[in-house]
Amino acid sequence: MDWNNDQLVEYERRKAKHKIIIGSIYFLMILLIIAAIVWVPVKIIYAFGHPEETQLMLSQSPNQENEIEVVKIAEFPDPILQINYDNQTIKKTKMPHDISVEWKNDREASVILARSGREPDIVHVEFEE
Repeated sequence: MDWNNDQLVEYERRKAKHKIIIGSIYFLMILLIIAAIVWVPVKIIYAFGHPEETQLMLSQSPNQENEIEVVKIAEFPDPILQINYDNQTIKKTKMPHDISVEWKNDREASVILARSGREPDIVHVEFEE
């Protein structure tokens, strides 16, 4: 096959365009791999510094003067149960199956943390006046 100059220029142009497309695809793939390699450790480090909190219960006293909040904090390796009341916090390491609050009056309550097959853990809470 005898190629004239115009055909040769067109062939070289298409070949160069093809190389640019293939190079761009490789570049994007490498960029995505690098982003994934960087993103995973950043996500793990962020999760350690900012554990996810889930409110499990919010109980108000009979006259709505005080409240007790029970929160699950998803820390690694095991979650922590946190009881918040009157600007104070009590942390528990064992997750209960059932949580209930029994108010004696507006200033005293019992938080009952029941686990299957075991005696419930009772946390007595007193609010300051």
